[in-house]
Amino acid sequence: MKIKFVLFFLTLLLSIFSTKSSFSQNYSLTPKPDSALVRFSVFDAQNQPLQTYIFFYGKQTKKTFSLAGKSNENNQNEILLPNKDTYLVYSSISTIAYQVPITNQENQFYNLAFAFPTDKADQLQPTPEKALVRILPINHEKEPQKAKIILTSQKNGKVYHSSTDSTNSDGANIFLIPTGDSYSISINSTANYDKIVVEGGYFSKIDRYIQYEGMKIGKLQPSLDSAVFSLTYLDLGENPVLGEVFTVISAATGKEYTTPPTDESGKAQIKVPIGDTYSIGIKYYENFMQQKVEKEENLYVLPLEILYPSSAQIEENQKEIEEANRKREEEWKKLEEEMAALDKKNEELRQERIRKEIEAVEKANREYEIQVEKLRDSLELIHKREEMEEVLTSNKYVWGTDTVVNAVFNRNPEWKRKLIVLDVTGSMYPYIEQVKYWYSLNYTLDSEIEFVLFNDGNKTPDSNKKIGKTGGIYQCTSCKITELEKMLRRARIAGDGGDAPENDMEAVLYATKNAKGYYNELVLVADNLSNVRDIMFVYQLDVPVRIILCGTVFGFVNEEYLNIAYLTGGSIHTIEEDIVNLSSIAEGKVLTIGEKKYRFTKGRFFRMK
Repeated sequence: MKIKFVLFFLTLLLSIFSTKSSFSQNYSLTPKPDSALVRFSVFDAQNQPLQTYIFFYGKQTKKTFSLAGKSNENNQNEILLPNKDTYLVYSSISTIAYQVPITNQENQFYNLAFAFPTDKADQLQPTPEKALVRILPINHEKEPQKAKIILTSQKNGKVYHSSTDSTNSDGANIFLIPTGDSYSISINSTANYDKIVVEGGYFSKIDRYIQYEGMKIGKLQPSLDSAVFSLTYLDLGENPVLGEVFTVISAATGKEYTTPPTDESGKAQIKVPIGDTYSIGIKYYENFMQQKVEKEENLYVLPLEILYPSSAQIEENQKEIEEANRKREEEWKKLEEEMAALDKKNEELRQERIRKEIEAVEKANREYEIQVEKLRDSLELIHKREEMEEVLTSNKYVWGTDTVVNAVFNRNPEWKRKLIVLDVTGSMYPYIEQVKYWYSLNYTLDSEIEFVLFNDGNKTPDSNKKIGKTGGIYQCTSCKITELEKMLRRARIAGDGGDAPENDMEAVLYATKNAKGYYNELVLVADNLSNVRDIMFVYQLDVPVRIILCGTVFGFVNEEYLNIAYLTGGSIHTIEEDIVNLSSIAEGKVLTIGEKKYRFTKGRFFRMK
């Protein structure tokens, strides 16, 4: 809708003649040396007597003079006006004003007549001291919006309400306010939404349009000193999320703001001061994004969208990890019982063999002692060979069903001069056995392998573990299988991990800084069911990390290891496949591993449902 406003201001100058004639008895005032007597009649446009309020505004004194009431019935009115000034004569019902100069002569008398059209008698009119201001709220499509507007003087704080209840028929709020002042505009319940400057001037009329979208942008509205963040929370399937709360923190003051829970469309609003930078977070991601708001006065409405798993999805994923850990514990407990039974049987056999050997030695003639010693050496060699064969043939009891270490190393024979970082916490026992078995078979083929072992703190209480300084790291350089076994026993006796998160990045950084020789491949053998306590240190790595994930048989890949591989230009390796070229994935793309999908957004991978 287009509204055309017709503005007009007409000033008529009436020539005034001074006279010194006698005065009628019907009048009560007489001129004075310092004040002129003005007698006047008031007519309408048809030259009929008119009763209305008449005002005389002195330009020099800036004072307004008027009759005690309306002009009288006989159309015989009089007023005393100070000399040496020019007066603007106007009525409250008309757009016409007259200019009357009064000289400095003594005892002046003026006899005047004024005509005021009455066609706009029902409308407010400006005065020499007050401007008529019409404020019309419109939306971005230029359509009038009904809204209640209040003006507040910047000089004295006085509040002015519209002369109409809310808005007139075209949506405008109308005010009659003093000139020479600035006013703060409040719209509905939003204070300081805008401002208007009313310059000094006689009979000023001002039309002002302000953009106001109303409920189209939500319940909150911006103002000149406050911006509105209109936030939308979408899950990885781009569906709106209900009931999430955003946290907004000021970089300048540290003050924290929180939104109401998101509605069914995933939306929430919050109002914050301008001229600041804010970090915006959610329940499981404290600093998801940052948003700067300029300091220049303006109406800032900032639509922001967050694509992230819902809190319910994250909690469900965590429960899935906990359930997988529980199942693995049950499986390992069963394996431990089988191993204990096997160890008991092996010990019984060993004791029986020793007893028989001792009996054989005691029966031997001492004069054949040298020959018996040689025979004993031969027997020991045979026994060692038998023990090695027992380990190699019984690995199915030690490893369980997840043979990922052997599978990955056998699938990637091109990996030479490896620097292997191995998690040796309690949950990794079956995979440690796989590393030992693989190394025993491949040591002669690749003797330049270096090992760094970590146990997450050497039994340090969980509450005392410091990120980046957790400790429990052991190094074995170009060591033989027997030396590796000793180092593994030492590391495992010193600590078994404690809580679930591990110090993977601390161990990897230690390995890269303390490697004794040149290495081609940095391989991390990690527990898929344990998070990385110190993942923030991944940004200090400048080499690709090949991650062998143990425990993916439970059906998913821990996103933290995907993020490490992406950030270092490395790769992920499960029992079934090698996931390479992660660093080239595009924003918003979906990666499929097994039966699970992972969306890449904001530089991170997130598991989808």
